[in-house]
Amino acid sequence: MPIQLLDMRLSVHMPMRASDSEPIDISEPLLIGDIGLQTIPALGTVNVTDVRVWLSGTVSLLRPATTEAAPSSMTLLIERDGSGTPGSGTIIYEQLVDPGNLSFNMFPISLTAGDFPPAAVVNQGLIRYTLYIVSAGENSLLLSGPVSFSGIAVAGSG
Repeated sequence: MPIQLLDMRLSVHMPMRASDSEPIDISEPLLIGDIGLQTIPALGTVNVTDVRVWLSGTVSLLRPATTEAAPSSMTLLIERDGSGTPGSGTIIYEQLVDPGNLSFNMFPISLTAGDFPPAAVVNQGLIRYTLYIVSAGENSLLLSGPVSFSGIAVAGSG
């Protein structure tokens, strides 16, 4: 079958550099992106076994100029089909971000991931993807803008 565009979604946690940055809690992952991609157009077709998803995001961290402590590492996680609670879905992407002792005010991070969901997941009609940021310990970093997460689902091989 020809390639089908199934759905496109965008989640914006912070649209631009925020004057009030958000602290990253070390006790639990922080949900910073949440999208649901519809797969209904592929149901009942041969494309149900040929769905692929492209995910991308931007996360910006802020290190205040007055901070002297070195930042700890952060991990970005994308889960498929979770409930919005970290660990409830299948981790499909994990990126360790270790800024080390770099001196910076803004630290932008870009991510790109792909997923080939199984037919059982596609047959649900909607696939939820969530993006989390996790701190590895005490840190001097704040979440700032832009923070966004987007995805596109397509099917078929053309």
